[in-house]
This record gives sequence, structure tokens and C-alpha cells, in this order.
Amino acid sequence: YGEYEIAKDGLAVLVNKRNPVDTMSVGVLRGILSETHQMWGGEPPASYHANAFPIRVAIPNSNSSAYRHLIDGVTHSDVKSADQVCDSVTQLLSYIRNNEGAVGMADWNAVWNDTTVKVLRIADVDSAGTLGAYALLHPAFIFRKTYPLRHSIYGYTTEGRPALAKGFMAFVCNADGQRIALNQQLVPVTQIIKIREQ
Repeated sequence: YGEYEIAKDGLAVLVNKRNPVDTMSVGVLRGILSETHQMWGGEPPASYHANAFPIRVAIPNSNSSAYRHLIDGVTHSDVKSADQVCDSVTQLLSYIRNNEGAVGMADWNAVWNDTTVKVLRIADVDSAGTLGAYALLHPAFIFRKTYPLRHSIYGYTTEGRPALAKGFMAFVCNADGQRIALNQQLVPVTQIIKIREQ
């Protein structure tokens, strides 16, 4: 079989729009998922507001790519419990919209154009415990490797009909296929990237 890197994406950390939190470290997210942090407020960072209310965790189901990216980038093991396990991005977004204390995770290309929830800026913590800069989830910051929860998207072929599968992978990896990826807010990996400074 063959393995082809098609594009890069990021894992979005989403909260209810009424939640005043705008930033979160990967360490705090790990604490939320391991139930170390159970209330908004009282835990770092200081942007959490004083009137604490329960955190409600919504995760994608374990068969989804977003769940795999959550394990690889944050927890490094299965999530033990969640308030809501969602079978679709639509269900996840609905849960977050309807619960002020909700936090959920989804692949960026699935939620980038949804304005009904808030996407948090994320910072990583290095091995010495130093908090890095908070980064907005945007293809430019995935490309520059400043957004910490980024991952590759792969396509696979098997030996059943190799010519057809390899032809499709060739298209996905050429300029036209990579333009489709870019239009879906993914970061192309086989073409030259130009970032316009504004």
C-alpha cells in the first residue's frame, strides 16, 4: 500500500460564545480532559472569570480523526470521561452553543466558517514548563508551526486497483488538488506557500 501526505490541519478548541475565556494552554486543556480542572474560574490562566461554573466536555467519538488528533496532541491516552460524546461536528457545535460551560474539539477544516461558537487561541508549554505565545488557529499559523495542535492529513492506497488509486492521489497532491485543500482551510504540503502580510 502507499501513504501520501495530503495537507496539514489543526485541532480547534471551541467554547460557548458567552464564555469570557479567549485563550488556553495545552496543559490546561489536558487538565480539563483528565478532570483535574472541573470549573471555569479558579484555574490558570488568569483570563478565567471569577464566577466559576462547571466545565462540560464534548468530544468527538473515538472513530473520528479529530479524536485521534486529540489523543496525539493533548492527552496521549484515551479520554476517560466526557459530558457528551458526539457522532458528528453538527452535534458537537450544537452542544457547545447550548451549554455555556461547554468546551469541545474538532478539526479546523470542519468548523472554520462557523461563527456561532468561539475558537480559543492556544499556547504550548515546553519541557521546562515555560508557556509559549498564544496562537490563533489559522492556516498561516499551522504552516509557520506556531499553532501547537496541528497535524497531517494522509491518503492511503491499497493493492486492489493501484492505478486508479495512485491516479487519484497524484491529483490530490498536484496543484489543482492542493488548491481544493487550501479552499477548505487546509495547508497544502506539495506546493509553494505564499503568505501575504497584512
